[in-house]
Amino acid sequence: MIWKPKYKVGERDGKPIYKERSFYWIEFRYCGNLIRESTKQTLKTHAETVERKRRRELEENVAGINKAKNALTFSTAADEYLEEKRLHLSEGSLAIERNNLSHLFPHFGNKMLIAIEAKDFTLYQQARLREHTKHLNPATKKVQAAKKLASPASVNLELSTFRAILKRHGAWARIQPHIRALKVNDDIGVALTHQQEKALLEACSRSRSKSLLPFVVTLLETGARFSTVQAFQIDNVNNVWC
Repeated sequence: MIWKPKYKVGERDGKPIYKERSFYWIEFRYCGNLIRESTKQTLKTHAETVERKRRRELEENVAGINKAKNALTFSTAADEYLEEKRLHLSEGSLAIERNNLSHLFPHFGNKMLIAIEAKDFTLYQQARLREHTKHLNPATKKVQAAKKLASPASVNLELSTFRAILKRHGAWARIQPHIRALKVNDDIGVALTHQQEKALLEACSRSRSKSLLPFVVTLLETGARFSTVQAFQIDNVNNVWC
């Protein structure tokens, strides 16, 4: 979809300046990246100054003049981040970081860090909440899409990885004020009383499903998640019970 401004006020060297409502916008391509952002200016002359400053910032980063904001792509910066974290994180934590990046790469992989704007991540959050989660099918060993949508908590984990990568290269402070974590339902669960647990198990024992009782008992005894117990295989269960 091509963004069409309401009012075109001029074009110079393929770098147009547009007016959208009360503010002027700039839109041009630099090193294959689309730079499209509001100048937050209502005067054309001020907007042109912002456009020249933004273009000079990009040129200085590519030339290596500004070392604090190196013109790396997100994927390159992410690889460096993982290489550094490999020395300090456990395998489980590294797996979480890799999973976060598997969702971030399709959206930001080829973008330069200095070209990423706050609105880009806001659009990413909106898109992720519409995506279905994926899980590994133990029987087929294939990754399949589930009916459940991505949770705000998962997207917030991806934000933490995104933030760490941009912070490492000095690109986070510029967009930080305009990015917010998603609201997560943090309601605290209520533990079952002894009487409630007993009534639950009695009801399960009367069920026509022979697997319901051992399933619920496993949940109660291990505290594992529903999906974890659902994916249990006999070969992965330790036969030695304490």
